[in-house]
Amino acid sequence: MKAAICEDEPAQAAETARLLQEWAARHGEPAALSVFPSAEALRFRWEEEQDWDLLVLDIQMPGENGMDLARALRAGGFRGAILFLTAVPDFMAQGYDVEALHYLLKPVEPEKLFACLDRACRRAGRAYTLLVSDPKGAAVRIDQKEIRFLRVRAHEVEVSASGLSFFNGSLDAAEKELASGAFARCHRSCIAGLRFVQTLERDRVVLEDGTCLPVSRRLFQSVRAAFVAYYQNGEGLS
Repeated sequence: MKAAICEDEPAQAAETARLLQEWAARHGEPAALSVFPSAEALRFRWEEEQDWDLLVLDIQMPGENGMDLARALRAGGFRGAILFLTAVPDFMAQGYDVEALHYLLKPVEPEKLFACLDRACRRAGRAYTLLVSDPKGAAVRIDQKEIRFLRVRAHEVEVSASGLSFFNGSLDAAEKELASGAFARCHRSCIAGLRFVQTLERDRVVLEDGTCLPVSRRLFQSVRAAFVAYYQNGEGLS
């Protein structure tokens, strides 16, 4: 993902860049980041470089603000994702005018930012991968859209996709690397790929191939919410 951050506060710009790199590392998604201290600086680069996938714009900046910059770039033909960061909610309604991906209040919560980046990645048509080991122990990357479920078996995390493989870590660690909104933790021992869910019952998830995964009482409501949101939003993995 090629992204530009426009932020006049150096500390905030550095933190945003750090979080973008952390997100990229989680997903094995190479990230090329450019940081600009003002709208004017970004505009100068824009004259020669217009192929960004994502713009992360502070709204309140000296000179031209982030909202006006977004309007100008949209008018100039930019079709990538725009994410606004700001300390006040006053401009939120204006975000619709520039088809903003989202609007996050500072201080930014990492998981909310990561969810926005997941959406930007899906819209850009990029595939998510997960680093696993095949049955022979070789490290391979598999496309997350092919993952039907992850399940703890003995001391390993079994990953069911086009073939059987194993995640070299805990189920909690694997969950952090999965695309937001495309999977649901249904039990302490398993995660379901929502793309493959046929039905959701009080105590189990039934996948398209008939595989049944347990649903704990504690997690039922969150699984149900994830299941409904996945199909209402129509934002599955690319």
